[in-house]
Amino acid sequence: MAAQGVKPRREMGVELARRYSGGQVNATTTQTPVHAVRDMAADGPAGPIPVRVYWPTGASIHPVALYFHGGGHVLGDLDSHDNIARELAVASDSVVVAVHYRRAPEDPFPAAVEDAFASVKWVAKHAAELRVDAHRMALVGDSAGGNLVAAISILARDNGGPHIALQVLRYGSVDMTSLDTDSGRKFATGYRLLRSDVEWFRDLYVPDESQRRDWRASPLLAPDLSNLPPAIIMTAEFDILHDQGEAFADRLAEAGNQVTYKCYDGLIHGFFNLTGRVDRASAALTELGQWMKERLAVTDVAVAHGER
Repeated sequence: MAAQGVKPRREMGVELARRYSGGQVNATTTQTPVHAVRDMAADGPAGPIPVRVYWPTGASIHPVALYFHGGGHVLGDLDSHDNIARELAVASDSVVVAVHYRRAPEDPFPAAVEDAFASVKWVAKHAAELRVDAHRMALVGDSAGGNLVAAISILARDNGGPHIALQVLRYGSVDMTSLDTDSGRKFATGYRLLRSDVEWFRDLYVPDESQRRDWRASPLLAPDLSNLPPAIIMTAEFDILHDQGEAFADRLAEAGNQVTYKCYDGLIHGFFNLTGRVDRASAALTELGQWMKERLAVTDVAVAHGER
């Protein structure tokens, strides 16, 4: 946070920001144990996509959760978010496939969306090898990863699959066009994710302003949000992106989708990075894990109830 003397990421530059962010996200003192971990590669439109697969136990078949890390489509990788993926696997009792999609500025929009959707299709195709039930597939994303989850859910609907049983956005970014919201003004500085950070990420990821209204970049602006997977939308009270997440939950519900929405009072953007150190963050992870177990316990996810 600025209050701690940390430079805004725009001033750091891409490489320094990546090194700093990786250390901050992965600062947990203990590594959450899982049954097995394997680095693999998914087939992508521009070449192999690095993925890391986490099996929580040795059981034969699990639900599967693709995990898309945050970082503004600029920062983050498989190593920086390794323990977050481990925690998700254990909490949800799912095989987690963490995806290292192409990042800006080297590969701007829509490269990340293309890689993310390709990874979903790869998991569905290789379900037997991964020992997962492709009919119980969840998409989970933090921040920029939540943006990808929302976009992929729409792409899967419009392209006849793969089947997505659940979409989970953890303080997701869903509108590249504007930060002119109450939370965008109120929490622009002093709450870890700065307005200048978000604007810098956006400028690198979608430098062409005419593309920022493309729903693949701004899922909140998609004209049709009907017939999408059940959603879990989690926001933080003190987060510049809070109002975006709440608005997306509202639009999904208005379009007839099942939505579970919760704002976590007293927490900031990126609070899942604080599990094990902040009790409320740990409780949120436990709650998400329970929700995912319930919704992925049966193939017919239509019976899983949401509320909003």
